[in-house]
Amino acid sequence: MIEGRLSATSLVVAMGLPVFGCTLADHARYEERLSPDAFELIRAPGLFIDLREASERRQQGSPRGSISIPYGFPDSFVARVEAAAGHDRAAAIVLICRAGTNSRMAADLLASRGFTNVTSVSDGFGGSSHGPGWKAWGLPVE
Repeated sequence: MIEGRLSATSLVVAMGLPVFGCTLADHARYEERLSPDAFELIRAPGLFIDLREASERRQQGSPRGSISIPYGFPDSFVARVEAAAGHDRAAAIVLICRAGTNSRMAADLLASRGFTNVTSVSDGFGGSSHGPGWKAWGLPVE
């Protein structure tokens, strides 16, 4: 236990049971970070991908420096990410969505397709149970 508390999700992941369609072994293939930590990552070369639809980006804004590759159809998503990464499966890729769920699923998908340096923003753009989200942290938005 961490500081006397263990979340239900942490317990399920530690037991190796499926969470959001992935097991502990799957989750080990990518990282999860809160928005401020992800912000530090995107300062280095790599891709910062906003998975939200264009309408959501227009209404709420998007993280500065991110590119739009909506997470809709898995095969076309992987192909678009691969093209954006210059076919470099070791390229640093940071994924963000509204609340972290789609970015976890997309990170798992990319990891299963051989991408080796993938990070999911766990609190998303708008916040989740993991944290307040990119926008609420006051991180750059365009």
